[in-house]
Amino acid sequence: MWNLFRVFNLLMYFLTSFVWWSFSLPMNATVAALDVLMLFCLHYNPKKYVIYRKIPIILGVIILLSALSAYTLGLSYGLSNFFVYLPILMLYALKPEWKADLLAFITKWFSIIIEISLFVFLLAHIGILHPIGQFIASDLPYPPYDNYVFFIKTRMYDSVVYRFNGPFLEPGHLSMIASILLFANKYKFKENKKLWILLLAIVLSFSLAGYVITFIGFLMIKLKNIQNLIILSIVSIASEYVVTDLWNEGDNPVNILIFDRLQYDEENGISGNNRTIEETDRLFSSSYKYGNLWFGLGKNGINNSSIRGAGFKIYLLRYGIVSTLLVFYLYWLLMPRRCDRRYAYSFLVLIAFIFMQRAYPSWYTWLLPYILGIGETQKQVEKKRILNIR
Repeated sequence: MWNLFRVFNLLMYFLTSFVWWSFSLPMNATVAALDVLMLFCLHYNPKKYVIYRKIPIILGVIILLSALSAYTLGLSYGLSNFFVYLPILMLYALKPEWKADLLAFITKWFSIIIEISLFVFLLAHIGILHPIGQFIASDLPYPPYDNYVFFIKTRMYDSVVYRFNGPFLEPGHLSMIASILLFANKYKFKENKKLWILLLAIVLSFSLAGYVITFIGFLMIKLKNIQNLIILSIVSIASEYVVTDLWNEGDNPVNILIFDRLQYDEENGISGNNRTIEETDRLFSSSYKYGNLWFGLGKNGINNSSIRGAGFKIYLLRYGIVSTLLVFYLYWLLMPRRCDRRYAYSFLVLIAFIFMQRAYPSWYTWLLPYILGIGETQKQVEKKRILNIR
C-alpha cells in the first residue's frame, strides 16, 4: 500500500507540473482539484513531510499576494493566485530525500517527453511523418500549429532555420524550462545522461535567452577555481571563433540568431532585447514617472491599453512593484534554513535574470525545480553538520 501511494503521489506531482508547462493560465477549478489531490496525499503519507517554522509566514505572504491580485485585477485572479501558490507549502515541507526523488522523477520524464518530441521532429523534418491536424492555442495570439502530438510546428518565426519548440507554444518556453531544470540538477551530465537531451533541446531552440541563462547558470555552478575559469574562457573564445568565422564565414543560424543579437544597440541595450513593443515601453515609462507602478494599473488600465510582450515591464504594469517584491520575498522564504546557501542564492539570482526576460514566477516550471533543487541540498548540509559535531 505504501508503494502504491508513493507512485500515486509522484504521478500527481508530475501531472501538476505538466499542466503548468502546457498552459499559461489554467482555470481555478483545475488548480483547486490539484490542491485537493495534494492534500489527499498528505493525509495518507504524513511521514514524508516536516512542519517547518517558516510555513505560517509563507502562507501569510501567499494570502497577501492573492489579496493584492484580487485588488488590482479582480477576485478571479486573486483566487487563481491563491490556488496556484498553495501547493508550494507541501512541496516546501517535503523531506529532503523526497525532494531529491521528485526532482529526479520530473527531470527523467520531462527529458523522455522531449526525447520523443525530438524524434518526431526529425521524422517530420525529413518528411516521413505528417501532421494529424491542427492545434489552435485557444484565444492566445498564436497562428495555428501543425499537430504531431509530441511536437507542434509553426511558421510564426521567420528565421534562417526552424527553431525547435517541442510540445510548447514557443521555443523560449522550452528553453526556459530546460535551462532551469539543468540548474536544478547542477549540470551533472556524468551522473544523469538525460540532461544531454535538455541541453540539445536548448541548442535547437535557438533561443537567445535560453543560451544566456544556461551559460550564466553554468558559470555559477562550475566556476569554483581558477582552473575552471581558464578552461571555460578557452572553450568560449574557441566557440565564438568557430561560429563567427570558420562556420560558413558567419552565415550560419547560431551566429545570426544568437551572436548577432548580442551586439550592442543604443535603444535596446542589445539587438536581441525585443520583449516589448514601443507602446508598452511608453506606458511603462509614463507609469513609472507618475508613480502608478506601486500596485499596477489594475484591470481597467491593462484592458484599455495596447501593451504586448513579456518580461518584467509587463509584470510590473499588471501586478505592480509591491507584488513583485512580495514574490521575490516568497522565493527567499522558500530557502530552507539548512541548505547550500551559495547554490540557493545563485538560483535566486538566476530566477531574477529569467524574470527580466520572461516573468512567470507563479509557473511551476520555476517553482518546482527551485524548491526541489534547493531542498535537495538540505541532506548534504545535514550530513556535513553531523560529521562536524562528531
